[in-house]
Amino acid sequence: MDTNNPLVTNALSRNKFETIHIFFHLNDNRQNCTIFLDNYFTSIPLLETLTANKLYCVGTVRSDRVEKAPLKDLKKENRDNTLYQTKGSCKRWSMKDKSAIQVDQPSLVHLYNKGMGGVDRFDQMRGLYRSRIRSKTWYWPLIRFCLDGSIVNMWYLYRQALLSRNESISLLEFRRRVVLALLAAPPSNSNTGPKPKLSCKVLSEVRYDGKEHWIDRQETQRRCGKCGKCTTFSCVKCNTGLHPDKCFRQYHQK
Repeated sequence: MDTNNPLVTNALSRNKFETIHIFFHLNDNRQNCTIFLDNYFTSIPLLETLTANKLYCVGTVRSDRVEKAPLKDLKKENRDNTLYQTKGSCKRWSMKDKSAIQVDQPSLVHLYNKGMGGVDRFDQMRGLYRSRIRSKTWYWPLIRFCLDGSIVNMWYLYRQALLSRNESISLLEFRRRVVLALLAAPPSNSNTGPKPKLSCKVLSEVRYDGKEHWIDRQETQRRCGKCGKCTTFSCVKCNTGLHPDKCFRQYHQK
């Protein structure tokens, strides 16, 4: 549609038209298909209208959009109680048994998880291990959102790269590796003070990356990370004692 059409520009603003234009694509869907929505769009009037046009929807809904529906207070029921059809099971942590147990999964939850879009999946993964550092500055929530979001995106790309090797990594383990890799990075200015002694093991991602591994002489002796003998030389990036001849080269090769 032409956004410069006088009939359109005289009726509503361009930004409003661009917003409405997004929903015009609903007409491209065939009848009896299922559309997945997040809680930003889901509402009972919208579901009723789409159902009347034989377009079925599955989505989460906000508590202020239930139109005073007579929902039963599930807080008084057991946590594993369900009022609708179930399909399969899933693992949930039991505070009573102190272990993961199998519980019945509602069919609607199974269907929504199957068709969940990238935005909802992103919010779900970002909320699992959200940064808990608080600050009174107004811009800190924006920085925290960017940090958590970038870690989720990096984890997703890294997991896709591991599929070719039939390997997998959880989001929690990926966050741990990111933290350890940042702690193992060399300081920007080595003359500002004594170098910290890291007690953690050097990650393979840092040890074998082949970048900025420099040999440096120290005032005190350290154990060589390759042969175990004493040496006054060490790798600046790995912060590990190494002899400058064969040990340094062999230590950084797989």
